[in-house]
Amino acid sequence: MREIPRLLFQIEPVTVPVLGEAADAPLWRLDALREGLKDGAVQAVYLALDDLDPGILDLLPLLSATERARAARASEHSLAIKFVLGRWLLRSVLGAVLSLPPEAVPLGVGLHDKPILERDLPDRLSFNLAHSGDWAVLALAVGATVGVDLERVRPLADADRLARRILTRREYQHYRGLAESEREKALLTA
Repeated sequence: MREIPRLLFQIEPVTVPVLGEAADAPLWRLDALREGLKDGAVQAVYLALDDLDPGILDLLPLLSATERARAARASEHSLAIKFVLGRWLLRSVLGAVLSLPPEAVPLGVGLHDKPILERDLPDRLSFNLAHSGDWAVLALAVGATVGVDLERVRPLADADRLARRILTRREYQHYRGLAESEREKALLTA
């Protein structure tokens, strides 16, 4: 199993699935995921996107026609593969939680192309999928809205301008007090 990048706010991952393994394989620990959701905890599932498996074509039938068309429109082959893997993760986990086959999960597209459930399902399930670089993360919660973000540490064009826009006044003062070499990483992990 691959190691998950260290996070500032650590959410204990339920699992890191491996492409090609059955969704009910012990690695997934879906029982723990379902039980955690019942207890009100936010659950997170991570997926490495750099393991671009030749079996990716086997996943296409799990996607809707709209999702397959979107993957086909991707500007780069690697982006298409990452999109398919992200939807595989989303559909597999939601299907397991909702007791549906992955291809039957009623996914639609919401604001800013964010995947949403097309109809209300029991327990007010909330989810959010994020990806950056070679990782995707899916966060789930019941009875509360959940959001997740994932950022690959990388050079930023104008880190100070971004910091002023997204940080509170107190956070920005702390950010400015850091050594120049530490600011970008601190900003991306804020």
